[in-house]
Amino acid sequence: MSNAKKSRGIVAVNGVQVKFTSISVEQNAFSAADSFEIVLPYFIRDQQSGETILANGPDFTSVLLTQDVIPVSAWVGYPANPLNYTVNDLAQVMDGYMDTARWDFDKTGEIVTLNGRNMVGPLIDAKIVDKFPNLTSSAIAIKFALEHGLTPVVTPTSTLAGTYYNQNSTITGNNSMSEWDLLLFLAQQENFIVRVKGRQLLFGPYGTVTGYVDQTPIPLTWGQNIETLEFERSPQAAKDIVVKVISYDRNYKHRIEETAKSTTQYAQRILNQAGQRQQYVETYTIPGLTRDQAQKKAIAICNELSRSQIIGEVTCAGDPNMSIDRKIQIQGVGQILSDYYYLNKVTHQFDMDNGYGTDASFSNQFLTDS
Repeated sequence: MSNAKKSRGIVAVNGVQVKFTSISVEQNAFSAADSFEIVLPYFIRDQQSGETILANGPDFTSVLLTQDVIPVSAWVGYPANPLNYTVNDLAQVMDGYMDTARWDFDKTGEIVTLNGRNMVGPLIDAKIVDKFPNLTSSAIAIKFALEHGLTPVVTPTSTLAGTYYNQNSTITGNNSMSEWDLLLFLAQQENFIVRVKGRQLLFGPYGTVTGYVDQTPIPLTWGQNIETLEFERSPQAAKDIVVKVISYDRNYKHRIEETAKSTTQYAQRILNQAGQRQQYVETYTIPGLTRDQAQKKAIAICNELSRSQIIGEVTCAGDPNMSIDRKIQIQGVGQILSDYYYLNKVTHQFDMDNGYGTDASFSNQFLTDS
């Protein structure tokens, strides 16, 4: 971490700004919830500035012990005036709910550690029976967003969801699906990404639906604003690369879908860096192919992608703009390696002693669940 004297952070628990020791926010994948761990001082002898959230005493009890739904928010950044700043001077890196609280008491003092997820948590926890076959994918996404107080940023679709269910019998018979599971399935059918960022539900093609206005790749240059950097390439050994080729007969009455998948193991590295996003999937729609031609095309594309996979990890000064829906541009490392990369996993860490730093895993190919 770096810039300890200039970077600042703010934490709010249950809508009240509180003292804290450290913030760690991890963005895992489009299909997974962003998670957080926040360490705060805890007081068992008296109240702290009249606020009982982080205190427990003889005549008051912390809401961490009594309340079921506890919102947690965190902001980090570099305010113009490090001695006088508000949330408006920082960037929000977490807006979610506490899942667990853990108290630790020892001779050095008392702390409480909060763990939780962003606003995707309620969608993951909500089980469904009605899968709304007569609504389109985008209508379902909007419906779920509004029900959970999220702003839908949704690309319109035209195919009824029931059409996709008829092509996949496991969906209609699955009575333990969550709302998030259904959105993931529908996003895969539409070749979309789905993500909750802040209080927005994003549902649309990668690169067109995003929580950021500025989609310019973030520049990182070795020898300037990069602290550590690793690359790895393993020709013909990419982990779970999948290529789907979709075609139709000449009258567009019968849908053909063929899949090719790499079978070699890219060790555990790509699995670890992508979190739950274990596959790289590309879908091609090529009219007029036979089933055999579609299969051969999928295999050819898969082989080419296996040869070109590069993954890596980077550590830099804290940057709240680093996000899994942004690209980075790494420069200063020569041909081929100096290129644009997708961010697969991003961790923001801030503590009062060491300041603010960002770690990220990246790939030159877009990794997604399928």
